[in-house]
Amino acid sequence: MIIQQTTIREIARSIVESTVCDVYERPAHPMEDHTERMTAEIRRQLENSGQFVQRKRLAIVAGHSDLDTIRKYLPRGYSAKSIGKADGVERILIEGYDDHGWTLHEYVIPSLASGLICAKEVT
Repeated sequence: MIIQQTTIREIARSIVESTVCDVYERPAHPMEDHTERMTAEIRRQLENSGQFVQRKRLAIVAGHSDLDTIRKYLPRGYSAKSIGKADGVERILIEGYDDHGWTLHEYVIPSLASGLICAKEVT
């Protein structure tokens, strides 16, 4: 059985909400920051214990496009970041996890293509 990233995130959110909110009246960092850190830690522990977890999907955007435009096409669970320039063109990495039909191959890449943005999965 593969443990989905959404399951890991929900466990993390539950832990954060039940602990951080009780301990602090005003957390120093937004709840989302605590949840992201907890999600990463739970995932790391699951992987180290030999559990199968959903793999992160990665894609590179080829061509001339800006980061803000690409982010508008992405569903929850996916993000984009600049990884530098090559030949005067900004290289953008898309990363995330498939969730409830919002998949890299069946949604993200076709959605970007509808805006004439070419992306290719990398492994």
